[in-house]
Amino acid sequence: YNLVVYMQIQPPPKSASNAEILMASVGLVATFTLQGVFKHALTEGDRIVLLAVSEHYDQGLYAIGSSYGGMAARLLLQPLEENARLLWSHESEHEGQSSSRLEDSYVLLVKLVVYLGLLFASLAVHYTDVLLTILGQNREASPVVAVFCTYTAFLAWNGMTEAFVYGVTSSKRQVGEVGLAHTIVGICFAVVAPVAVSRHGTVGLVGANSICMVLRGLYAVSFAARYRFPGISMLDLIRQMMPPLLVLVMGFGLSFFVTRQSLRYFEHELVQLDSIGIRNPAWCKIALRHVAVGLACAVGTASLVVTNDGLFLKKLQETFSSRRLKRD
Repeated sequence: YNLVVYMQIQPPPKSASNAEILMASVGLVATFTLQGVFKHALTEGDRIVLLAVSEHYDQGLYAIGSSYGGMAARLLLQPLEENARLLWSHESEHEGQSSSRLEDSYVLLVKLVVYLGLLFASLAVHYTDVLLTILGQNREASPVVAVFCTYTAFLAWNGMTEAFVYGVTSSKRQVGEVGLAHTIVGICFAVVAPVAVSRHGTVGLVGANSICMVLRGLYAVSFAARYRFPGISMLDLIRQMMPPLLVLVMGFGLSFFVTRQSLRYFEHELVQLDSIGIRNPAWCKIALRHVAVGLACAVGTASLVVTNDGLFLKKLQETFSSRRLKRD
């Protein structure tokens, strides 16, 4: 359909050079069309696999998990990715004037969403039962929502790195290469997902998606290293966009362990309750104690980020301040 519309609005070529330009444009449109087909297949792959190999109950649990577990992606990550893609598209046009600026903004924004993803993977993952109870949803979906919280970390990294790819891609060859990479990942998902669902249910499907996000993120970073930052290796880029080791271990790692222990105590206390819900004062007391542990871990992790990754916070503040001044 895109090709038909393009041929109707494009004036006929008047010379051989114009004909070559026309065919090149048609080829580029065809590449984008094919890439859109594969991207749609990847987007709907979850539903296809669920309908093929799972029962209706598992489909319902997955729907609850994707609705609540995907809120972070819809409310936080998607707006950041869209604005970042526009920013990088603009900066790539002026790359000759300031090539380091593109690299700095790339590492900075990817690192920002990595922090957000780790926050959900280390803390929010242990509070899904409380969330579903407050919302009056089926608490049996809690493991699925928890896995979605972990999945958010992979989704955040992949989403922002791919936003850079889409923002700076400038040739038919690069577009075709991106489409080929996504096709290979889609084939991997088609092979892994049915096996994962048959063995682990909806949790296995989220795990298969996480593997695909890692593969696509690795390709996106490789793309950036090869086409935009040839002086920096792929491993160096990944190292720059990751938090310091102390923050990872003593911040997010310790928070995960502490909140997990708090969750076990919380579940042990629930067994002794007659009813579970916000109308039961005993449940509210136990839940508030559990939430207080998570808040304390979040504050401790934030203090580690301030003391050990202050340069990142400074650059982040300068970036948003400069963008705000430009708008004013």
